[in-house]
Amino acid sequence: MATLEIVQIEKELLATLLNDGSKLDLGILKLQPIDFTHPHARTIFTLMQDLYKNKKIINQSTLTNLITAKNLNECQRFLDELELEYKILTDFEQHLELVKDYSRKRQFDALMKKFIDNPYQLAKFDEDIVAFRNTFNDIAAAKNSHTVTPIATVIETVTQQEQSMLDKNNTNYEGVTTGYKEIDAIFHGFQPGTLHLLGARPGQGKTAFALNLLLNVAKTCYLNNLDKTNEDKQDVCLFFSLEMNNVELANRMISRECMVTYNLSNPNFINFLRKNPDKAEVVQAQKIEIAHLPINLVDNVNDLNQIFSIARELSATKNIKLIIIDYAQKINIGNLNKSFSRTQEVNQIAIGLKNMAKSLNTVIYALAQVSREVDQLNTRVGLNTAKIKTENEPELSHLRESAGLEQEADSVAFLHYIHANESEKDDHIAFVKYLVKKNRNGEVGFAYLSFDKRYSRFDTTSYQNYSLQKEVEAPHD
Repeated sequence: MATLEIVQIEKELLATLLNDGSKLDLGILKLQPIDFTHPHARTIFTLMQDLYKNKKIINQSTLTNLITAKNLNECQRFLDELELEYKILTDFEQHLELVKDYSRKRQFDALMKKFIDNPYQLAKFDEDIVAFRNTFNDIAAAKNSHTVTPIATVIETVTQQEQSMLDKNNTNYEGVTTGYKEIDAIFHGFQPGTLHLLGARPGQGKTAFALNLLLNVAKTCYLNNLDKTNEDKQDVCLFFSLEMNNVELANRMISRECMVTYNLSNPNFINFLRKNPDKAEVVQAQKIEIAHLPINLVDNVNDLNQIFSIARELSATKNIKLIIIDYAQKINIGNLNKSFSRTQEVNQIAIGLKNMAKSLNTVIYALAQVSREVDQLNTRVGLNTAKIKTENEPELSHLRESAGLEQEADSVAFLHYIHANESEKDDHIAFVKYLVKKNRNGEVGFAYLSFDKRYSRFDTTSYQNYSLQKEVEAPHD
């Protein structure tokens, strides 16, 4: 490996340690300053070690202060370059091992040179051999070093978490709640640093549910922000749309909140507002309320590194409670190996999303496409068809090109359409199960929801509302 290439890898590794707190413990544990080829890289890592040992914040600012205090100004430019080098690494541990391997090679080279260059002394030959062997073994052993954590240490951590929960003395769920009681009862709140998937075929309401979730969480954030001081980071939500533009998303949210089919391109809707000034006032009032919610929309990026960069920049000044991505399989990775298959690419996307959730300590909720086989599970017939349904449900294997998504996700759920309300006289209302097929931190299960296609609105409903002999046509996304 050329020296310039390994220096570039070292820069990317240091940049990740500087910007991704979830990687810091592993990096500090496994690396030493001697492992870096570039002298400035060694100095920067030494300063990071000092901050880490003293339990200080490690960022661009604290390192710059140390560089100034220690009169190491020649390192400042190198540090500034790290910020430019930063990109999300889906292969962080591979980068780390490359740096370690190259470090071992340099140490072997130096050992051989020292052994060969030393003047030959017969009387000390045996001592030299022993010293050579011991050094060789030390270098080789470093390759297979692992972290061993006593169970007592782990139990202590768990006990501290338990006591923290007891001290709070409240019965509310920790983490991000969805606004749907039955779903929250399954997850007990989405925890920071986790990745969650919602799968469905096109036209079955994934985006609509995501926008309902966005509004529910944003309303909670708004209320929480009222109790915060100017020094506190405000809670916000972030929505990346890889399909619809921001105006279309806003129209959907207005429809949901106002219970009207908000569509400015439809002359009938404009005439409706003219003829119903009272309803027009309600729409205006709801638009103002939505405008005050801490929601940020992004509709013009689909590259994973760009998505992470935008989120990281926002997280510097705000506390991102929820990131929604619509949808995962549309994400690209610009620096990906060109020989990768689509399945391998999606696997890397999944790893990147999970790393992003952990790095930003936030919840990522990503939508995902499922295979066409699921079309056979939802019979598309009208409300008036008296046909008894055979209950077939989507499974994890139906995730399209997405074994990696299934593996990395903390939870996987599906929207599955079931029977219609007996009292409904039109095709506007759909009833669905929110099927949780994977839940890493709890049990699987389901929640009943009703979906009003006219207003893109999901609401909690109960089993008693269902007809056991009717089926409903799945709505359009």
